[in-house]
Amino acid sequence: MSQLDPALWAAIQKHRRIFVDIAIIAFVLGIIAAASFLGLVGVVVGWWAWHPTTVAFALYVLTCMVGFHMSEFLVAALYRPHDTHPKAFMIYHSPAFMIATAAALVEFFVEAWLVPAGWKLFVTNVSFTIVAALAVSAFYGVRVLAMVQCGSNFSLEIETTHRKDHSLVTSGVFGYFRHPSYFGWFWRTVLSQVLLMNPICLVGFTFVTWKFFVQRIEEEEQILSSEEFFGEKYVAFKKSVGTGIPFIA
Repeated sequence: MSQLDPALWAAIQKHRRIFVDIAIIAFVLGIIAAASFLGLVGVVVGWWAWHPTTVAFALYVLTCMVGFHMSEFLVAALYRPHDTHPKAFMIYHSPAFMIATAAALVEFFVEAWLVPAGWKLFVTNVSFTIVAALAVSAFYGVRVLAMVQCGSNFSLEIETTHRKDHSLVTSGVFGYFRHPSYFGWFWRTVLSQVLLMNPICLVGFTFVTWKFFVQRIEEEEQILSSEEFFGEKYVAFKKSVGTGIPFIA
């Protein structure tokens, strides 16, 4: 039996690690989703006493964490094979992203513990909590639609080289928002803190996310409006369609 080529064996090992990482992440997200769902069911059927943070936290986990991370990966797997890897779950998006997620959870539980009669009692209003969760899902759904519609044109990183199959998408959801994936991400981030009733993170997340997209959109549009990409065609598209993000024309 001939020995495998070292380069081929290295490639096999690399892909095996990728599959293992994907399986582990998906398994953990599944466990978290099941626990959150059981938490909601337990409140409804009376397995444990109602608490003002239970429903809000469970819906946050299902929409802003499990739903978000699974959707990011599934869209990549179905429509963007070049982005299909563990990073596509967006769990390790950046150190800043992970710190922000931790900060939101810390604020939520600290405020619920230290100020039990404070603003978080507002989430005992089931209608408010459900509407907030639906709003998060709806705005994030715009990002999902944008990624699906773009297909292979979409990339998690700004591309600086024009691929042969790279085309400018201006129809569908792009006819309403120039950067629908950024629009969806921005409002999903803001509304996630409304769902948790986190006033500190609401202000901080809004400012930081807005500043990030100001810089990212400017950088990306300089590339897209260059002659190497779409030139005047993109300039005309930019003038006719807004971003849907406050104070970013």
